[in-house]
Amino acid sequence: MQVTNRFKTFYILSLLLFTLVSCQTTSPGGKSKRLLTEQGEDWEISETANWTFQDDELTGVSDAIGGYMATKAPYQNFKFKAEFYPIEGVNSGIFFRCQQKDLSAKNCYEANIWDDHIEQQWRTGSIVGRKSPLNQITTKNQWNEYVLQVEGAHIQTWINGQKMIDFEDDELTSGYLLLQVKSGSIKFRNLIISPL
Repeated sequence: MQVTNRFKTFYILSLLLFTLVSCQTTSPGGKSKRLLTEQGEDWEISETANWTFQDDELTGVSDAIGGYMATKAPYQNFKFKAEFYPIEGVNSGIFFRCQQKDLSAKNCYEANIWDDHIEQQWRTGSIVGRKSPLNQITTKNQWNEYVLQVEGAHIQTWINGQKMIDFEDDELTSGYLLLQVKSGSIKFRNLIISPL
């Protein structure tokens, strides 16, 4: 009986320790989730672009009409990381808090990916139509990392560790994530979202 009681005590203490460690390694808003896998069912694809998935990379190709991939679930407060490789001349972007699953800078916030934008205040790193980037960075023909952190009205973005956006806007509070491709080709990989 004494051995059994000691075993029960050891088991309970071990379980408590495991629970404490688990709580410390999990983000306050929930677990991070990889959004891009070959068997993943997190996205809906528009028919106006060609998307292929190979070697853990998503490639989007489109003409001037453009197309997108949209998450099936909406997100409110989150940190989103994505690596992207824009081919020369492509017009692309990461749309977030979209009210509908369509490409609209009015119904979404658009973190732009377009180094050669005709109006340079809306080039790569801007939130199109809302906020110009704090820094100018060249991203085409190389792998880059975009980080979006959206909490309440506070919107922040970074590209390759450089802060691009830091402003307050409470017009859109929740919505879908969309990856855009227009007039060219772009690759994405390692898409990870962490609820806040």
